[in-house]
Amino acid sequence: MDEIEIRITQDGDGLATPPEVSLLHKLQEEIEAQGIGKNLGGGTGCGEMDILVEVADSEEATRRLRKLANEFGIADRTTIRVLPKASS
Repeated sequence: MDEIEIRITQDGDGLATPPEVSLLHKLQEEIEAQGIGKNLGGGTGCGEMDILVEVADSEEATRRLRKLANEFGIADRTTIRVLPKASS
């Protein structure tokens, strides 16, 4: 399994506003509802919101996450990256 980090730039540089938190929660729910991956958590602070997702296929998940960001109208302020696998 791979892990993908999604970072969304907020309007301000502090904690997220209530509408931004709502957006974060809706995005997390939609990621799981569409079967893109398993939500491992998320948060806000320092002007960014982030979500960590566990996925089976990082290329397919990245493509679907970009599409979802477009649908949510946040593509221009969203960064999606596959995290390096931990050495065992």
